[in-house]
Amino acid sequence: MDLSTRDGRKEQGQRIQQAAEAAGLSLEALARTIGCSRALIYQYVSGATLAQPDKVQRLAAATGLPLGHFYQALDQQPEAAAAPAAAELAGQRATGAARDIAALSVGPVAPAIPSTIDEQRLRTSLSSLQELAHAYQCGPDLANHLAVCQRIIPLARELSDTTAEAEALLSIGSAQLTLGEHAAAALPLREALTAFERAGKPDRALACRQTLGAALTAGGDVAGARAQFVAVAQSADWSNRWKGVLSLGALEEWRGSYREALGSLDEAEAVIQAGAEPQAVQTATAYLIANRVNVFLGCGDYKSALPLAKQAFADAEASGNADQYIESQLNIGVCLTALGEWLEAIEWLRRAEQVARLVGDAQREIAARSCLAEALTEAGRYPEAKECAREAVTAALSSNATRCLILAHRALGTVYLRTETVDEALYHLRQAADQAASVQMAGAKVLCEVRIAEAELLGGGLGTAAALASQARESAAQLGAEQTEAEALLVTAQCRLATGDHGAALEAAQSAVRTAAVLGLPELERGAHHTWARAAAAAGDEATAAKQWNAALARLDALRKQFADSAEADTTLEDDRRAAVYKEYARMLLRLGRADEAEQLMARADWPPLQEFLRAAKSEPEDPAHLPSGLAGR
Repeated sequence: MDLSTRDGRKEQGQRIQQAAEAAGLSLEALARTIGCSRALIYQYVSGATLAQPDKVQRLAAATGLPLGHFYQALDQQPEAAAAPAAAELAGQRATGAARDIAALSVGPVAPAIPSTIDEQRLRTSLSSLQELAHAYQCGPDLANHLAVCQRIIPLARELSDTTAEAEALLSIGSAQLTLGEHAAAALPLREALTAFERAGKPDRALACRQTLGAALTAGGDVAGARAQFVAVAQSADWSNRWKGVLSLGALEEWRGSYREALGSLDEAEAVIQAGAEPQAVQTATAYLIANRVNVFLGCGDYKSALPLAKQAFADAEASGNADQYIESQLNIGVCLTALGEWLEAIEWLRRAEQVARLVGDAQREIAARSCLAEALTEAGRYPEAKECAREAVTAALSSNATRCLILAHRALGTVYLRTETVDEALYHLRQAADQAASVQMAGAKVLCEVRIAEAELLGGGLGTAAALASQARESAAQLGAEQTEAEALLVTAQCRLATGDHGAALEAAQSAVRTAAVLGLPELERGAHHTWARAAAAAGDEATAAKQWNAALARLDALRKQFADSAEADTTLEDDRRAAVYKEYARMLLRLGRADEAEQLMARADWPPLQEFLRAAKSEPEDPAHLPSGLAGR
C-alpha cells in the first residue's frame, strides 16, 4: 500500500470503512470516538486525506484491530475472524497493543524473562511496537518512527531476537539517512549488518550494505561506499546485483566522473535486462533511467536528459513510484531551466516541491526549492528567487544534508551574483564549494568555482578571477562537464577582455559559443555572443561586433517569447547583463551616426528603462568608460 498515492490512500480508506462496519460503528460514531470531525473521517475513507499515525492508533483502539490492518494491502488481508460485538469491544479498548505500548513507555523492560507467560507478553509488545513503527514510517513521522525503533532494540535483545534487532537498527539508519544525518546513520547500519550476518540473513545483510553505501556516499567516504556496493554487486541474486552495479555508477556520477558513470550504467542495464519478472525489470529500469538523467545533467547534456526525465515521470506516474515521481519532476525542471524554458521549469519545480512536502521527503523538498530559486533567477524574478533560496538555505542547515546545503547555497549565491551583491554571492558560493569538496563532489565543486570566478571579476578581483576560471576550465574538461567548461571559457574571455587581450578574448568567446550551441543552452549562448561582440568592438571590428550583437539579440528574442505567449510579466531584462546587449549595441550605432537604427533597436526591446537610456545617451558625449570591458557581456 503506497500511501503517497491517491490509490494507496483510498485503499487505506476502505480498510477504515471495513473496520468501522466490523465494529458496528457508523463513520460518524467512529469520528466522535477518535476525536475528529465527520468531514475528516469522510476524507480518510475517500482517500482525499492521509490518516496520520496518531489517528490510526485511535482507529485501531476503537475497532479492536491491530495497526497492521490499516497499512496492509487489501489483497494481503488475512482471513477475518468473526467481528466482536460492540459491547465486547468497549471492554477491550484499554487492553491489547495500546496497553502494552503504554506500559513500555513508563520504564525499561525487566532484565529477565521469568516465565513463558512473560515471554508471550514481551512478544506481543514487540509485535505492537513493530506495527507502530511501520505506521509512523508510512505517515511519515520519522521522529516518532526513530523513537519507537529505539524501544524495539532492548526488547528484541531481551528476547534474543537478532533479526528483530537488526531490522530496527536498519530502520533507524535509513530514517537518519533520510533526515540527512549521514554520519549518525552509518553506526546503526554497521550494527545492523553485523546482526543480519549473525542471524544468517544474507539477503537482508546485502540490503543493509546498500543503505550503508548510500550513507557513506553522502558523507564523502567514497572508498567505503564503493566497498559496500561492490559486495552487493557480486551477489548471485539478480535484485541485489543490479542495485549494486547501478549504485557504483551513481557513485561515479556523485564524484563527477561522468564517463566512468556511463560505463557502470551500461553494465547495470545488461544485468537488469537479464531479469525474469517484467514488473521487477520495469522498476529497475526506472532507476537506471533516473541515473542516466543525472549523468547527462552533470555533463550539461540537457537535450538528452529531458526526454529520459519525461519518460521516467510517465513511468513513475503509471506505477505509483513516489520516489521517482518527485525525482523526475525535479530533473525536468532543471533541464527546462538550462534550455531556457523558465516558466515551464518553474511550474514543474513548484509541483515537485509540493509533492515532496506532501509525502514528507524533506531533502527533495529542499532540492526542489533550491532549483526553483535558480529558475526564478534565470527568469529575472529576483525578489522571489532570493526569498526562495533563503528558505532553502535555512531548511538545508536544519537538515544537515550536504547535497541540500550545496544546492541551497549555490542558488542563493547565484541570485546575489545576478543582483551584483558581490560579498554575499562570494560567501554562499564558497560555502557551496566547500561543502562539495568535503564529500568529493567534484562536478558540483567546479561549477561553484566558475561562479566564484565570475563574482571575483565583478568585484574587481581580476587576477583571482582569471586564475580560478582557468583552473575550473581544466577540471571541467577532465570530468567531461561540457556546460561548466563553456561557462569557465566565458569568464576567461571576459578576463582577457578586461586586460585588453582582445585576441584571447575572441578565441575563448568563440569556443564558448560553439559548445553552448551544441548543447542547446540559449542563455549561455547569448552571453558568449555578447562577449564576442564586445571583444570585436574593442578590437575595432565593428562589422563582426554588429553581427554578434544581433546573434545575442536573436537568443534574447527567443527567450522572451515564452513571456509573450503567457500572461506572465516579462522580467528577462531585469538582468542587467541582458539589458547591456541593447545598450552597448545602441552606443555603437550612435557613434556610427545610425541613430535611427538605435531607435528601432530600443523599440524592439520594448523596455522603458532602455528608452530612457537611449535619450540620455543621445545627449552625452562619448565616454571611454562605455567601451566594452569587464563582466557586462556575461
